[in-house]
Amino acid sequence: MSRFVVENIGFGSITRDEFIDQHATDFANHLYNDEPNVRKAIIIVDGTHSYIHKSSNFRTLRQTYCRHKGRHLLKPALIVAPDGHILYIQDPYFSDARNNNAAMLRDELEDPERPMSGWVQEGDIVLCDRGNRDVLRLLAQMDLITRTPALLDAGERQLSTEDANESRKVTKMRWIVEARNGHIKSIFQFLNQTMQIQHCPNLGDFNQIAGALINGYHPPLLMEGADAAMAGRMLQRANEPNELQARVETENLATSKCSKMDQTWCR
Repeated sequence: MSRFVVENIGFGSITRDEFIDQHATDFANHLYNDEPNVRKAIIIVDGTHSYIHKSSNFRTLRQTYCRHKGRHLLKPALIVAPDGHILYIQDPYFSDARNNNAAMLRDELEDPERPMSGWVQEGDIVLCDRGNRDVLRLLAQMDLITRTPALLDAGERQLSTEDANESRKVTKMRWIVEARNGHIKSIFQFLNQTMQIQHCPNLGDFNQIAGALINGYHPPLLMEGADAAMAGRMLQRANEPNELQARVETENLATSKCSKMDQTWCR
């Protein structure tokens, strides 16, 4: 791997203090950190996929078939800072049922030879999606703070106001990892195409090179007006009572039929 790549991507390319000072934005720090005066490392994790052609090896053929997508693919995962800095791109995993997003993250954290296991520390904040729900217990055991969209409990038809607001706070920043994944595939068209099977062993290196180039030459992803003040307003509004829900429950509007005189509730 060239010196440029090593210096621009990976857990060894930046110290934790530099990562926190340079890439943990004030907006994210105030939105997710319960103690914003003590800045913490904030990372956003999300799996992606790279389509590949069929292999002539039967075992590889089975391991690369994704039932969810109905195609053959490999699964890398991006670890991104709140400003879009790509901290790390996991080497691609096979796409069979054994390697969902939660299993991939678990493998990265439990294997002491993996760089991520030695980088994260107690109190770090991890933003992940519902696909990582099976690894949330491990993250809690490692004393990591997780922020993830809420899940419906058995028998529930919709989220509570509190859970819905919590999910909105998570999705407010999770788009950044999706955007960076899109940048990799739009800038480097080779990675957006169905890859020939002979290139698959080098897919991890290709992703690292692409991520290093984006970190080195592309501007950060910053939302206009997203600062500590905006985060404070979001937190304040998230704690306000749901007046619409209170009216629906008080007037029993959830089960009543709309009258002809008041059809605005039917639209």
